[in-house]
Amino acid sequence: MPILFKEHGDLSCPMIECDWCGKQIEDVEDGNVYYIWPETAILYFNHKTCALNGHDEALEAMTCAREGLNALLSEHLEVFLAQLMHNLGRPAAAPKIDTCRLYETRFSLARQIKRQRRTKAEVAAVREAAREELAEGHRMTLRQVHYRLVSRDDIHHPNTVSAYDTLGGWLRDDRLDGVIPWEWMEDRLRVAQGWAMWTDPARFLHSVRNRYSRNPWPDQSHYVEVWCEKDALSGIFSSALEPYCVTLNVGRGYDGWSSIKQAADRYRWRKRHGIDTTVLYFGDFDPSGEDMHRSLQERFNRLGVYPALPKVALTHEDAQVLPGDVTKAGNSRADAFVVKYGDLAVELDALPVSELRERIRSEVEALIDMDALNESNRIEEEERLDLRERIDRMYANEEES
Repeated sequence: MPILFKEHGDLSCPMIECDWCGKQIEDVEDGNVYYIWPETAILYFNHKTCALNGHDEALEAMTCAREGLNALLSEHLEVFLAQLMHNLGRPAAAPKIDTCRLYETRFSLARQIKRQRRTKAEVAAVREAAREELAEGHRMTLRQVHYRLVSRDDIHHPNTVSAYDTLGGWLRDDRLDGVIPWEWMEDRLRVAQGWAMWTDPARFLHSVRNRYSRNPWPDQSHYVEVWCEKDALSGIFSSALEPYCVTLNVGRGYDGWSSIKQAADRYRWRKRHGIDTTVLYFGDFDPSGEDMHRSLQERFNRLGVYPALPKVALTHEDAQVLPGDVTKAGNSRADAFVVKYGDLAVELDALPVSELRERIRSEVEALIDMDALNESNRIEEEERLDLRERIDRMYANEEES
């Protein structure tokens, strides 16, 4: 319904009627605003007392014949109006803008209206899309696959706990049935710890005959590392960085002082030899993600090292084109973030795997001497071949004896 504004001096007062009872909502503290997920263009308003009295017919009328509906999102009217007035550039008497967090209450439609399930065709499309993502980006975690599906506009996969759990069941079945290979997925939290063992020294040497790697960094005039906030994405980063022998540091949120001190020692040693360092940083675009980047630079500086620390992803530009959410309620850093960027939050997982790999590759190659790296790789191959031949001769002699 339209919102009418009545001017009172310097103030703009919105006039809103309840969609339940038709009467004006005179006190913002007595109102709610609803919008239908995923269709957020239509708004509904009501008195909180009307909602408590239970108007199932009104809810059903609001949501009937809408395919793919998962939930109604609700927020307090005072919060919604403060955000609206701020966006319109109008002064508001109350509430203050710094209180306008998007406090969301997700109402399960199972409690309010008959749940509209995805059709068989929609389910089949989501499952096929998950297989496509895994075929392109394996190895991937369930979380990665989920966010990739959320970001696609050719299927309907909402960013909800129930959708996440359902996807996990589908991918479990696909692996059990042999539809997708087990090695396409990984669980980085539940990893068995084993021990490398051999029956004799000769077999140990034979097992490492192809694993020799030459250190390319003495031939480089600039040192590069990559730091990533998300452990779930470390597999993608590792495979992308392996050809360049670039160190990857996974912070899993705010990095600890111990790993930062170890990194500072590495950078300090290189600085003494006239080599500068660049740390390529990858993290979420949200209040905490931006603050992690700031905090890392601040702590490096406190330890007396000053590497270049560009945030490669996600940037504000990335967040404007990728699917995301609103900032989390209760985050103490959210107010300043919202004022600067608007109320949006996007996870690094939403970036397509192919684009993430390409960005890692291009950023690294822009900072290192590729000719020197290629020459180091040529020498490495010659040394590896020589080592392999020596070990094979030793192993053959051991077998004969």
